Amino acid sequence: SSGLSLRGIMNSVIKDVIDLSTNMARLDSGGVGDFLVEVKDNFDIRYLIASINVNMDFIDKETSKYKASFGTYQEYINKDPATSFEEFLKTESTVKTKTSEDAEEQEPEDVQENQNPLLVKIKTVIPPFEKFDAKITLLKEIRTRIMQIKSSVEIGWLRVNIDPLKKSLEFTLNNWINVYVSFLQTQVRTMLVNCSDFEKYLVEGIKEDPRNYPGDQKVLMRVMEVLSKHRLVSSQLDRFFSNLKEMILLLKKHIGEEKDNKDKMDEYLSQVDERQSMFGQIFQQVITVKTNILTLQQKETDALKKRIETFSLSVKDFRKQFLDNAPFTFGTSMTT
Repeated sequence: SSGLSLRGIMNSVIKDVIDLSTNMARLDSGGVGDFLVEVKDNFDIRYLIASINVNMDFIDKETSKYKASFGTYQEYINKDPATSFEEFLKTESTVKTKTSEDAEEQEPEDVQENQNPLLVKIKTVIPPFEKFDAKITLLKEIRTRIMQIKSSVEIGWLRVNIDPLKKSLEFTLNNWINVYVSFLQTQVRTMLVNCSDFEKYLVEGIKEDPRNYPGDQKVLMRVMEVLSKHRLVSSQLDRFFSNLKEMILLLKKHIGEEKDNKDKMDEYLSQVDERQSMFGQIFQQVITVKTNILTLQQKETDALKKRIETFSLSVKDFRKQFLDNAPFTFGTSMTT
């Protein structure tokens, strides 16, 4: 065995003791020879050496068994938590598709979500929150088991200091948990910022009444764009706030043990309620604006129809002239 192992150290000590028998001259033979034969044949010494080896075998077996008990944490040591999280998002997410006879024509149901201003920089296709909850709960349970490991353990006469390994494993599990929690925190913060930005966008967008600018098409088109965004958001607003609240409550469950985090989550919930109330008021104003500009919209629609009709007639006239005047016959051969 290696001299750096416990068995190697013990073998080195035994060798040094036995070597003493070769370094002492025999007095009964006039200084010729040593006591090596007597030492090797001594039953007490042979018994003690055998006992040492039996004890070392026991310690070797028990330490190997204790070491193997940490094998359950190998996955979290070897894998990168960020890479594992990306796999979690990919494998656990369910992309719902519209039913179509042609599989190639299937489109994700959340295509419009990419245009939703409340979902800017938001990852919309993610696993159900129940799976986030289950994964974070599992990681926290593993971390708790690690924290409950004794800092030192005695195996026979050997005392093993587990504290460095224990702290390293706790740090590793905290990193894993933080990856999942940080994702949810980022989603929540971004969604709240998007709410605030869209609220300002609506207020600014309907500030000017197109009826006061009858000849300014840009004002009307700007307001109509706001109405289009409002229609898109309003159809998804209830689901948006439901998901947002669910994420906040999930974060509160898993990081709310600390007072600062609990206060922050409560603040987020208050902001959600405030945003919902504010959107309700602003949406009423938007609907009023929509009603007020119906006449202008109709005029713009009629004007657009006339432009389309005029363009269609011009294309038809161009086609007729082309067919009447184009040289479809040639006087010479085009080939050689």
